[in-house]
Amino acid sequence: MGRIKEEDKERVVGMTKSLVLPRNILTDLKQKNKESLTNIKQVYNTRTRWLKGIRGDKTDAILDFEVGGA
Repeated sequence: MGRIKEEDKERVVGMTKSLVLPRNILTDLKQKNKESLTNIKQVYNTRTRWLKGIRGDKTDAILDFEVGGA
């Protein structure tokens, strides 16, 4: 097993922005590259790192308000 590729990270972030579910992101990555060794944990970790980068020190409630969530 290896690291997730940079282009796959960008794809994960883009799909996360579009509110695609992690299992569907993984399916898309696997269809794009049949030899991909990416697993669901790598998808979750990539999403989490990106979300934490956006959120920073803000709480979830403040982030929801700013992004227009619930």
